[in-house]
Amino acid sequence: MNRIQVAVGVVTNSFGQVLLSRRHQSAHQGGLWEFPGGKLEPGEPVLAALFRELDEELGLRVETASPLIRIQHQYPERSVLLRVFRVDAHSGQAVGMEGQEIRWVNPTDLGDYEFPEANRPIISALRLPDVFPILNDDDSELFCLERRFREWMTRGVKMFEFRTSRPFTERFVEFLQPLFQQAHSAGIEIIINGPPGIGAQVGAAGLHLNSQRLLETELRPAAGFRWVGASCHNLAELLHAQNLGLDYALLSPVSATSSHPGGRILGWNGFEALVDQVNIPVFALGGMKPTELQLARNRGGQGIAGISAFAK
Repeated sequence: MNRIQVAVGVVTNSFGQVLLSRRHQSAHQGGLWEFPGGKLEPGEPVLAALFRELDEELGLRVETASPLIRIQHQYPERSVLLRVFRVDAHSGQAVGMEGQEIRWVNPTDLGDYEFPEANRPIISALRLPDVFPILNDDDSELFCLERRFREWMTRGVKMFEFRTSRPFTERFVEFLQPLFQQAHSAGIEIIINGPPGIGAQVGAAGLHLNSQRLLETELRPAAGFRWVGASCHNLAELLHAQNLGLDYALLSPVSATSSHPGGRILGWNGFEALVDQVNIPVFALGGMKPTELQLARNRGGQGIAGISAFAK
């Protein structure tokens, strides 16, 4: 079966809304909403196809665009590869040039629209940040941990993972609950690395599974988390995360780290090769520097994650 390559653009306006287009009823999967784009012509570069399609379909002239995610999907009747780009700058006013309905939608409302199955990972990629800090509990006194939490909540970070090796005793859970509630009130989503039951007790916005817990999990945890992600180190773990319907993965180690300076690393080529085989947003982890964000995105990643690089 031949694979159809499609260039897709995520276009936003000055209000942060995302542009959607509705497929004609007579088209394949007619009536569903989608992110605009179209098929590549034979021999056509993907960015050239994106620029052409958005001009022809919407009357928009794309000025710059950057990679967001690559998605491979197998429908019963066809195989598609979506090359999705975030349109960073464009000119013109969006119009349904082919008579299609278009609509500007708040990212938080995307779940209210019916999309082709292949578009689903795009929604997760749009809602996720491109920098994913990890607050690592160093087992100091609780008042020190509380101070670190409050410092992180004043940084402008909208999402971070909290990781600890402490046992989740009743006292520790009671200590965490007001901190998670304050973060929620401030619009900050904390992803807890721990058992699902504990995440629900402290009011975490999401749950992060370490690789061992990931492989022990047979169904996506259904405790009302907005986000569920996992730590992965190889293709088998990434595919398991995808099959569980998780929202993202952290893939490591991409580069050498201070904690494991002589350990085996994936390197950027290895990272890209693995990311290219799954359809969920993947963050690069391990030895990351803030300056490597664009490199991670160019290699197909959602962005970068880290502990040391974001500790200060």
